[in-house]
Amino acid sequence: MSDYVAEANKAGEQYLTTLAKAQDDFVAAIENFVKQIPAAPQAPVAVPAVDLPSATDVTAFSFDFAEKLLANQRISARDLGLQSIDHHIFDA
Repeated sequence: MSDYVAEANKAGEQYLTTLAKAQDDFVAAIENFVKQIPAAPQAPVAVPAVDLPSATDVTAFSFDFAEKLLANQRISARDLGLQSIDHHIFDA
């Protein structure tokens, strides 16, 4: 039997660990950069208030949508796999 799944999981975990470290380092670098930016001067004229969503809300919505999309894609890929030649040859 192939050890593909075990090797793929191992490689995937290594990738995700490395990616998480890189993301943490990037966030830390941005935090340090932002601390160095001087405060913006006051606008000479009043700026009208606009009711915009926060970056946190936009990010949460985007990732929630991506999770739903990925779940739908998983179901579609699974259903497609059930119709594949491999299924008919190896699972019959």
